[in-house]
Amino acid sequence: MLYQAILLKNHRFDNALVSSESVSSNNIIAFLDRIKWCIGYISDPDEFRNTCVIFRKWKSLLSELHDQYYSPMIDSVPHKQKVESALIYLYTNKITDLDTDVEQSSKMALLSSKIDPYGKYFEESFKALDSDFYSKYAAMKSLQIATSLFKKSNLDESYGEFYKTAECLTQKDNLNAIEGYFCSWALHGLGNIAYVRNQYDSANHLFRESLRIKGEFDGLPEILNYLTKAKIAVTNITEYSTKRWNNELENIYLYFKDDQERLLGQNPDLTHNLEMDFCLHIGKSYAYLDDYLKAIDYLYKGIQLSQQLKNKVGEFRCRIFYSIVKGDVDEEYSVLDKQLSQFDACELSNPYLRKMANHIDIAEIETLSPNLGARVKFLFEKYKIKPLADGILINNAVA
Repeated sequence: MLYQAILLKNHRFDNALVSSESVSSNNIIAFLDRIKWCIGYISDPDEFRNTCVIFRKWKSLLSELHDQYYSPMIDSVPHKQKVESALIYLYTNKITDLDTDVEQSSKMALLSSKIDPYGKYFEESFKALDSDFYSKYAAMKSLQIATSLFKKSNLDESYGEFYKTAECLTQKDNLNAIEGYFCSWALHGLGNIAYVRNQYDSANHLFRESLRIKGEFDGLPEILNYLTKAKIAVTNITEYSTKRWNNELENIYLYFKDDQERLLGQNPDLTHNLEMDFCLHIGKSYAYLDDYLKAIDYLYKGIQLSQQLKNKVGEFRCRIFYSIVKGDVDEEYSVLDKQLSQFDACELSNPYLRKMANHIDIAEIETLSPNLGARVKFLFEKYKIKPLADGILINNAVA
């Protein structure tokens, strides 16, 4: 409520300026005083950062409009947990403008300016709060590189980066919030590599370990828990009966839907992508159960979501199984062919698309629809979509 009150007051003052009304210096000073008091009670890192921006804005306007200087500052060294929460928020939202060759001091300056618009949290402040910050930053860059390599299907190289971080952190005692986040990220990444290589047992174990570590820390984005829970459910396919697998997927999806509005406020793209993935796998499970009406409902919804997100690979994956349950192979085959013709090189190398080209996934499609399976196999050959190499067998030693 404090944050909402600040936003409301900021909006009212903005409207006054736009309508050529004045905002008195006393009102601005009172507002700045109020923000300074409120900031200590704002725990959400995004709200914390936005409040700092509003503070600096009205401090500057006080000087410009009334030629008065407001000397009080927001505390330069906040509580350690607040800084770590802000860093986790930044890492989750992928800082992409940090170059690995830039000097550490420059990196720190850029990070500082992103966390606090005053640029007050300099290197010394971080060192005072956490002497291991640089090693954590190196881990963060390694995980970003690993994620980028995974998206290009460079799985062995991606595995090396994820494994390096996971091995280092799983050997440490008493991980703090950032280390726990990095460790869970690394294990989730290893799980994804195992999954696209059809090593479902290893993937399931790695996802479970990632979820266990996430559960030990407060303040991590909730969407991360749902992402991992969904992957655990998906990889349970080899252990559960089809009916039990279907029930587990739907139960998690129902919890997700209950929280969806809040999750959309945190990360809309990731939330929509996760819902699309839910629709794909729940639709597939209903296809296995011969409940084609429910399968069509879920898979069509997955297609619609992927179109909204411009996620061509997601749409193709949903449309494969939609074609099976719809039954009109000739018409749907033409749509699939047209889709692939519009893929760029990056989309054609997507690991989830290339997973579908391996003999296990092709056999799955052929089992449900021999006619479509043969045609999809032809499409993969036509567009040179190569199956993923078997590569490294991912064991569970790191977890």
